[in-house]
Amino acid sequence: MIFPVLDARVTIAGATIIVTEAAYPYEPAPEVGADHWLFGVDDDSLVPFGGGATLTAQGASHIFASNYVTVSIYAEALLSNIADQATQTICRVFKYQPVADKNVLLLGNISAVSNGYGVWLTPGGSIQTILRGNTPALADHGLPAGVVAGDWLFIGYSERIVEGVTQFNTFIGSALSYSGAV
Repeated sequence: MIFPVLDARVTIAGATIIVTEAAYPYEPAPEVGADHWLFGVDDDSLVPFGGGATLTAQGASHIFASNYVTVSIYAEALLSNIADQATQTICRVFKYQPVADKNVLLLGNISAVSNGYGVWLTPGGSIQTILRGNTPALADHGLPAGVVAGDWLFIGYSERIVEGVTQFNTFIGSALSYSGAV
């Protein structure tokens, strides 16, 4: 799920000011009106607010609820038509639920443009940042303290590729979990 960035000229009385450089250190920053989704009770919610991207359900086992969608069968997903880029940020909220004997891709892509990155959940319940061709995972984040199966977590991944070097940040919960380059 990709969230929009509010135009900096908009002021909201009493709102906390966030220094955007700390939250998104790469340029260009996401544009106002970037594609983002708020799921609803049917597949009409696969059309985004702002932007022109779409999500397509891979497989037929998706279960829609009032504000989320469950992908109930391993190896199914929600696929987007957003072109992968050398600089991009992807984030989502997910229900923490490890799957026995399976690594579950939480977000990412498999494009050669971005070197095929992702953040996945291991069968043992650890969250890892991965990049195609790098074994083991680039970073094993473990899990934020106090998280148990069924909890909802925010996860975000931001990357840019400069002169063949992939620079990335992974956020889990409310904190920067890992920042690095390969």
